[in-house]
Amino acid sequence: MKTQACMFWLLLLGFLSQSYVDEQKDLQPDHGDKIIANIGVIVDMGSWEGKVAQSCITMAVLDFNNLNRELFLARLGDKVNVPLLSFSSISSSSEHPYFIQVGDDENNQFHGIAAFLEAFRWRSFVFLYEDTIDARQAQTYIHDILKENHLDVAYQSAISLQATDDQIINEFQTLVMMEASIIMVHLSPSLASRVFINARMLGMISKGYAWIVTSKTMNLLDSQNASVYESMQGVVGFKSYISASNKIQSLTLRWRREFLENDSNVESRELNVFGVWAYDASWVLAEAIERAGIKPSQKWAARVGSKQLDLARLRVSDSGSAILSNITSSNFAGLVGKFQRTNRKLVFETYEILNLIGKEERRVGFWTSAHGLMKEINPAINSSSKILETIIWPGLSSTTPESWLVHMSGKSFRIGIPANARFSELLSLGHDWRHNITTFSGFCIDVFHAAVDRLPYKIAIEYIPFYKHYGTYNDLLYQVHLQNYDADAGDITILSNMSTYVDFTVPYTESGVGVVVKLDDGDHWFFLKPLSADLWITSACFFFLTGFIVWLVEHRINEEFQAPPTQKIGTALWFSASTLDPVRDHDRKRTKFELVDCSNLRRNVVSKNDLHAFPKGSPLVRDISRAICELREEGKILQMEKKWFSSRSSLLSQETEPPNKPNTLSMDNFLGLFL
Repeated sequence: MKTQACMFWLLLLGFLSQSYVDEQKDLQPDHGDKIIANIGVIVDMGSWEGKVAQSCITMAVLDFNNLNRELFLARLGDKVNVPLLSFSSISSSSEHPYFIQVGDDENNQFHGIAAFLEAFRWRSFVFLYEDTIDARQAQTYIHDILKENHLDVAYQSAISLQATDDQIINEFQTLVMMEASIIMVHLSPSLASRVFINARMLGMISKGYAWIVTSKTMNLLDSQNASVYESMQGVVGFKSYISASNKIQSLTLRWRREFLENDSNVESRELNVFGVWAYDASWVLAEAIERAGIKPSQKWAARVGSKQLDLARLRVSDSGSAILSNITSSNFAGLVGKFQRTNRKLVFETYEILNLIGKEERRVGFWTSAHGLMKEINPAINSSSKILETIIWPGLSSTTPESWLVHMSGKSFRIGIPANARFSELLSLGHDWRHNITTFSGFCIDVFHAAVDRLPYKIAIEYIPFYKHYGTYNDLLYQVHLQNYDADAGDITILSNMSTYVDFTVPYTESGVGVVVKLDDGDHWFFLKPLSADLWITSACFFFLTGFIVWLVEHRINEEFQAPPTQKIGTALWFSASTLDPVRDHDRKRTKFELVDCSNLRRNVVSKNDLHAFPKGSPLVRDISRAICELREEGKILQMEKKWFSSRSSLLSQETEPPNKPNTLSMDNFLGLFL
């Protein structure tokens, strides 16, 4: 039998990791920088399952190594009570008290980016981020910050470090189809360089586009070659700010001299922010150790200068907690400003906003948490009329690109409508012969119109009927994929085989199960409420009338009717009652009535969820879905339902209060029977 699944011959496919600290065991020595454990994997690469498994294994290896590269050291620091200062963006304050982050505070930076987007009135944008553990962890607070500032991520994509050029191009083709113009990039320099080279090749670094890059790219952009700068013309980036003080200039000169002396073949570059952070962090650590009054022992002195870390001989530090306390209380004034500790992070709050033109990074402003966006670092000399210098956008344009919302405003959308809908209440087509106009009406149309009216931009709608002889509902949905229609509306249901071609909105009708409940536990006469009083009285009269007729016919020939009057009355009523069951059973067999689920009765108009369909990746899916949710919460959809289905049971499972009086059967319902 062909093996389509994969079998792991447990011993790993290139897992590169450090040794782990087992809480139950002593630390073991690590002979070398890494332990390489080779694992054999048997995978059928000729099958789809095998290819998927192999790609996921590769992703797991990368995520495992990226995560444990930092967390191993954090666990080691906790084990021996030694503070660890790291440039990592992975937050682990609660789990690792001795782990302290030094460098960018991404939370702070995204407040600045949100302010930048608001300054240009860009409410909706595309977000590209790196598909790594720390980047995925950051999504929660990033989206919270954007939501606080009323900003929407129209589309987001996690790009793998191993993404091929073809995969990147396919992602950009989705953006082109969406007509996305405002794009934020949160990627490492090596991946960002490939992204921009491919974007330029597709014509996306041109007039009408705006690219905003975070410090994750900008802080190390100078390590990339000239072709990357050529592909990023007009890009705007946030970069951790280092003031050009005398101390910085002096450190830079010393660093260049010593660095080139050690390795003359290395290309001369500027001292980057990581070097400055390392310098300041070293000072803070040195001061903390000095304040703790540590006196090195002879054993410690003997091990100084050893190049190999002997983990087996590590012991818990007696002074580690004192050093940690001194670090967290430090007021050291470093090269990049005052050393501030917030949430176990040493925060540097100032960012410069750079515009890439030619081979230069042209500064157009700053952002700080205290003063927001400003043209100059000194708030006193900033003019109130202009918060940033003029930005040269892609295509060497000084005109601010328009957001996706502006692109959408006034655009005409071709909406496919099933001309042969299953129920006229949901959707119907009419034709005005006098004016030669096809009209569309129904519950589905009202919901779609109401949702479109709530969009933050105005779009024109052109309905195009899709007749039965054109094909099935599947064919209608496929027309959206072929871009013959911009969307489909009507009594459309989610079809699993079509979900790969189109995206569906949230449903505006819901299927569910109806439940019969007792309204009043204290009402002992509740069983009488299904029938009205006049029907109960009429039924009782006919019951006695039937008994009297039976007695009148039978009393002369039937001995059971020769008894005393009280027994005669009982016998007559018994005969009357005994006729009921054989007659309901005979009628049931003749008409083949069967008991059915009450939920099916109350939903006899719609059997599945109704929704709208749009092209894959269309931001309209999100916007229309949000509008539908608002309409449902405000009770507007329920009002439309009552308008179109006033003679039918509710289509929606609304959580409304039960009626004061249940619906009852009256004489009018059985008028034909009695007549």
